[in-house]
Amino acid sequence: MEEQDRKIKRREFAEKCALILESQGLSRMAGRVYGWLLVADTKEQTLNDLGAALQASKSSLSVATRTLIQYGMLERMSKPGQRRDYFRVRVKPFAEIFNRRLEQVTQMRTLFDRAIELSDDNGEDFKQDLQDVRDRYAFLEDEIPKLIERWEVQASRT
Repeated sequence: MEEQDRKIKRREFAEKCALILESQGLSRMAGRVYGWLLVADTKEQTLNDLGAALQASKSSLSVATRTLIQYGMLERMSKPGQRRDYFRVRVKPFAEIFNRRLEQVTQMRTLFDRAIELSDDNGEDFKQDLQDVRDRYAFLEDEIPKLIERWEVQASRT
């Protein structure tokens, strides 16, 4: 595949990644940055590099990289003798990401527990709807650690 075709395919990949991550609550630009860094020839890129590749402003890229760092999906690094920050994808921290998601599930379950306690005047149907949502979060809260454990066992066998 010639270089221009590869570049187009990479941008298409970054855009697809952007749409997927946007549907999961990240900004589209954060998704583009993440997608681009997954397939870029150079795994460590500056904001200037990302701007050229994604045709985006430094300010939007700065917000996107900061968000991805907070989610544990990206890391900022420096190189000796250079004043620029470099960014690279963290592909191994998915246990951290799942643990963060589990914390969010627990927070939502707790929120619905409290809503149920305080919803006496909203009718039984509404209270049952709250209970159903709460139960789903409780189910996920119980099952996610089991899935992580099963994955770790399976991964250790390979």
